[in-house]
Amino acid sequence: MPFQLSKGDIFYAAFPFDENANESKVRTVLVWEMHQNGKEVLVSKITSVIRGLKWEVLLKPGTHSGIKKECAVRVDQTRYLPISVFCIPVLGTLNPFEIIAVELHFKEYQKERTQL
Repeated sequence: MPFQLSKGDIFYAAFPFDENANESKVRTVLVWEMHQNGKEVLVSKITSVIRGLKWEVLLKPGTHSGIKKECAVRVDQTRYLPISVFCIPVLGTLNPFEIIAVELHFKEYQKERTQL
């Protein structure tokens, strides 16, 4: 059976460190989309360390999402990861309102980045 995912799904995946892309940490990530090549997935890092940064979107715990404590999606920490670094099964899925909230922040971040 092929690897299945949808926008708003939450998985564990090996996410590279900022300081050294050759090293990674298994952490929760939010799925945006599958790359056209079918081998990579666009994701944003989810962290339990909430710093109040501009590009953090807070998520509350929920049974549907699989999130156990308050955390934040870092839309400024978004990249393509190979499917091979994902841990299956899916932890959960954000509800449609959460997806919209995160997506709005992500679009605002992309817009600001292109203006630099």
